[in-house]
Amino acid sequence: MHQSTNSVSRPVDELFAHSDTICIHSQTHITGFAIAINANILPAFDQLGLMEEIARIGLSCTSINLLNQKLEDIGTFDLECQKIKVGYYTYLFHRPDLYNLLLSRVPAENISFNKKIIRYEQDKDGVTIYISDNETHRGDILVGADGCYSTVRKLMFEQMAQTNTVSVKDSLGMKVTHVGIVGTTKPLDPEKYPALKDKHGFFSCIIGEDKLHTWMFVTIPGNRIGYIIQEQLNAKDSKKDIATLRSTRLTPEAKDKLIKDTYQLPINHVHRKDLATVQDYHQRTLGDLIENTDPDKISHILFEEQLLETWHHGRTVLIGDACHRMNPSTGQGAVNAFQDAVILVNCLYDLLGDDDDDDNGSLSVEKISEAFKDYRDQRFPHAKFELKNANMLGKVISGQKLSERILRMIVTKLPSRLRQKIVMSKMGYRPQVNFLPRIPDPPNFTIFKQKPSKRHMQETKVDDQDG
Repeated sequence: MHQSTNSVSRPVDELFAHSDTICIHSQTHITGFAIAINANILPAFDQLGLMEEIARIGLSCTSINLLNQKLEDIGTFDLECQKIKVGYYTYLFHRPDLYNLLLSRVPAENISFNKKIIRYEQDKDGVTIYISDNETHRGDILVGADGCYSTVRKLMFEQMAQTNTVSVKDSLGMKVTHVGIVGTTKPLDPEKYPALKDKHGFFSCIIGEDKLHTWMFVTIPGNRIGYIIQEQLNAKDSKKDIATLRSTRLTPEAKDKLIKDTYQLPINHVHRKDLATVQDYHQRTLGDLIENTDPDKISHILFEEQLLETWHHGRTVLIGDACHRMNPSTGQGAVNAFQDAVILVNCLYDLLGDDDDDDNGSLSVEKISEAFKDYRDQRFPHAKFELKNANMLGKVISGQKLSERILRMIVTKLPSRLRQKIVMSKMGYRPQVNFLPRIPDPPNFTIFKQKPSKRHMQETKVDDQDG
């Protein structure tokens, strides 16, 4: 929720000192797979002065390696070219480490954990949320950043249903392609897992021979390994609704079976001969990773995909997985959520520079709706592109259907230069915060020109005149 803000051109540490933002979080801890961010959002982190911390808590990733079950190389996607051409590596993190970095920059009094929103009401003057423990909070807007099973979205659609304004497409639900296990190990011995000795993060994806399972793992700081074990749904199951799949494929028994079926599958924990001696080549398996993971840190999930047409209603707006859910194995979900936040902040910044507020100081629903529409119009085409791109990349690195195996063979047989071109094809979109000093665009690389801030240009013009 957000009430008001003043003109700000300072790093993240001071942004919250000029606003009355309240963050309501339903969880007290974060589990799951590693998280990745890249040049599509790192310029914004750079603007906020966080790059030194990013490099400290993350590992730069220079390639994605595809292998068959015999651990023979199928193909490699070179990510080193990102650093050379656009100025940033892709970084791999332990998910809680990145969250904790961001949380450390938000005043503690602005965050409430372990809260559950049960309903909200909005009117011409503001929006009020009601929490399960009888708390209420009121502000100008409500931002639903609560994931693909968003409570805010559910409540928003219920309100829209009263006036029959919910998109028919949005009511169809999410598409599910895989069910899987995700986890992050405890610190491991680098002598037993030599890939951990590499100064760069190692991203490996192994395609099983049974045409059912794929598994991938990444190395992250602290001598830990994050992993995903995927089981592709058959045609019949992929057509079932989410509720049915959750009740049949996310049971404890189904989780145990998936672990048992994949326990002995190999991992390539030695990817460079200079990192290990002969005795270090003892074969490691997914079972080794599972045994070295706290049971409560292993999640059993569905791999959903969806792009909503509706992102806002009245004073309520959605960002991240709440409005676009992407294949999580491609690491674009977090990047796109951050991009949403940047563009939404830019739109609110211009909105709050408007002098046409109500007499009581609140922003009109009409003005807020204009800002939300602007945000959605700017982000929707890029989210649509990324969802298609994530879907395609997901087929290449983990698809087991005949058509997906053929696609993988075609892509991996392309010359290295063309594979690099595929990697770089989406690096030009890198939105930045309009009211913070801009990070210069890289030379000799085409960057998407984002919508400029009318308010910032006006304020800059005034400053120049005063100077």
